[in-house]
Amino acid sequence: MPLVTSPNDLRHYLSLTLANQLRVLLVSDPDSERSAAAIAVNAGQFHDPQDRPGMAHFVEHMLFLGTEAFPKPDEYHGFISQHGGQHNAWTGTEITNYFFDIEHDFFEPALQRFSRFFVCPTLNEALINKERQAIESEFRLKLQDETRRFYQVLKESVNPAHPFSKFSVGNLETLADKDNASVRPELVEFVKTHYRASNMTLVLYSQLDLPSLEALVLRHFSDIPDTEQQHALADQPLYRPQDLNFIYHISPIKELRKLQMTFALPETRQLYQQKPLSFISHLLGDEGPGSLLQILRQRGWITRLSAGGGISGYNFKNYDIEFGLTESGLAHYPQIVELTLATLRQIRAEGLQQWRYRERQQVLQTAFRYQEKNKPIDFASGLSLNMLHYEEDDWIQGDYMMASFDAKQIEQLLQQLDTPNLNLYLTAPNCTTDQYAPGTILLTQRRSWIQTGSGSCKPIAVHRRSLWRLPILLSARTLRPGSLATNSTSLCASSISPVFVSGIFRNMNSGFPRAISMLPSTVSMRCARFAISP
Repeated sequence: MPLVTSPNDLRHYLSLTLANQLRVLLVSDPDSERSAAAIAVNAGQFHDPQDRPGMAHFVEHMLFLGTEAFPKPDEYHGFISQHGGQHNAWTGTEITNYFFDIEHDFFEPALQRFSRFFVCPTLNEALINKERQAIESEFRLKLQDETRRFYQVLKESVNPAHPFSKFSVGNLETLADKDNASVRPELVEFVKTHYRASNMTLVLYSQLDLPSLEALVLRHFSDIPDTEQQHALADQPLYRPQDLNFIYHISPIKELRKLQMTFALPETRQLYQQKPLSFISHLLGDEGPGSLLQILRQRGWITRLSAGGGISGYNFKNYDIEFGLTESGLAHYPQIVELTLATLRQIRAEGLQQWRYRERQQVLQTAFRYQEKNKPIDFASGLSLNMLHYEEDDWIQGDYMMASFDAKQIEQLLQQLDTPNLNLYLTAPNCTTDQYAPGTILLTQRRSWIQTGSGSCKPIAVHRRSLWRLPILLSARTLRPGSLATNSTSLCASSISPVFVSGIFRNMNSGFPRAISMLPSTVSMRCARFAISP
């Protein structure tokens, strides 16, 4: 089927698959001011060997440092910069993405250099130590980054057998030579296993016509090798039952107060054509009178609400609802949780109406029809990712699709947005945390790396884990054997005052009385120390 494009998109597209099984999308834009290219490799941090955390990231660094055809380490960077271009790459959990742009006249010689990374990289032995140091610097720089610190907490909260739990950045220790043997053969093996043509997608974007772009692809990318090697990811759930119904207290470096409710869901990427979670977020994020946001703001508990984000991957999806908290909201976060759960249940009971779905659908259709042009480099990079996730005819429109209202599908997801699948993450200054000696690097049994730091570098304060026993749970959480210090368990049950709230949510076109009503309930907590030992 032909690619579905916006009626206002005047660019020309051609998709093809080369003999080596490389999937390619060509974009001809006569009005483009620059040419760009992007390759997505369907391999990332999850594919790191068990004993080599950070290997995918290390390969991404090393690949830029010379090829057999262009052996100088700075050849690619120098050429792109000299001709008004830019380049970058990133390593994600399951994908590594490489991209650049440049002046039109230098597009082909740039492609010559770019393509060789995937054909004959030198992975220069003489540069390995320098690049290890670069990764070490990157690792240490991020130790005080609030987002990275929270990401580490998330890794500690999941099933330790799932690849998401692994340390992924790498550092001097994880990427060190072993037994007087260089790490280089392992780099070569990683590239050989994962950097194969059938495991990649390529996008070229230029003012050139499609036949000219096709000639460039055939000339420079047909010799990317392909092999029969496969690498299946672990058949492990992101969360086991014993990994859920916890509250994590996180002490930030900066003045920050927030609450994140995370619901564990199965993979939902295959639902991109319907986007049921986007529809749920649309309802949950209502800002009108009587909405969850309005009620919580009226009480002075929150400054913001966002819904629908969360990590996702080959067999999992986290659905996150995040609140910016006031000081009063920090004291009342149990009530915020209760109100949010009540709202989700009310949506399930009364909000699944087709006209509401159509409302959101029309917003996306309008956005697709009148979308602004992205920079060629961003457009090429985004399309290379879409090619790994969407059906071919949806590569361009996939992000904007809401094809059909499926009440049963939405209902099934809403059933899972409830307490049995919930973890809470509470970030606030002065959280009670366990203390460790400054300067120590702690390696947990899960192989996650945490630096407690020295001087201004503080511990990642994930060291108090609490059981959250919400009213509808049938049984208490059994704490993981060995996860508690011998003297760490203490009861700190606190009664939450009965809550009864009612409100009328905004109806955009016709009446939609969504009364939230919550029976009086008590939420009790049992606090337990989260033990991390060297």
